[in-house]
Amino acid sequence: MLKALLNTHSYFSFGAGCSSPRTLVKRAAELGYESIALTDTLGVYGAVELIAACKEAGLIPILGATVSLEFEDRIYPLPLLAASKRGYETLNRLITLAKEAEGSVTLSVLEAHTTDLHCLTGGRRGFLNTLLTERKVSKAEYLLTALKTAFKDRLWVQLFFDCYPWDMQRATTLRRFAREHKLSVVAAPEVRYATPELMPLHDTLLCGRLGITLQTPHPERPLNDCQAIPDPKS
Repeated sequence: MLKALLNTHSYFSFGAGCSSPRTLVKRAAELGYESIALTDTLGVYGAVELIAACKEAGLIPILGATVSLEFEDRIYPLPLLAASKRGYETLNRLITLAKEAEGSVTLSVLEAHTTDLHCLTGGRRGFLNTLLTERKVSKAEYLLTALKTAFKDRLWVQLFFDCYPWDMQRATTLRRFAREHKLSVVAAPEVRYATPELMPLHDTLLCGRLGITLQTPHPERPLNDCQAIPDPKS
């Protein structure tokens, strides 16, 4: 049974999520979760609301953010979770550095700012899944090794399942890759809205962020409503 949500976006991700932190916490509590992390894109705007809502609902809040990692002229989302007050300070410093650098940080900058932070490898558009899908194994291994050196036992290979084609095989590949590199895995579905019926709203906001119409196909648009908070028992 899944007990924590570790990769959750609220409407503070501005087009990458469409539920408030309070709504996400309420739904997580209804489904029986014990903890929820907010990992909005380059921001901790929802932290105060998350903490207050979790206190009311009896959940454990985890403060985090998704930072964009630039590697070889490509950008990969990297969810980071603060393990302490000092980790939260580190996270905010990274967010500041990313915004000063037009929205992303390089590997060298990230390696210098890991104090009390846990790092997930990212979901569908994370570096590990992307590079393995493209069969760029050596590049995936290089980045994974660098992050393992920087974060040590605070690096986690992220597993997700959105009912997309080949997702079961994808999860098997990620588990095997983690085992080969002596890393732990963590089940961390990418959540972008509280309930399935909000998927059309999320899709509309995403189209607005991408600058396309609802009639325009795009690889970032969702294929289904599986980025709602999942039933932890399923």
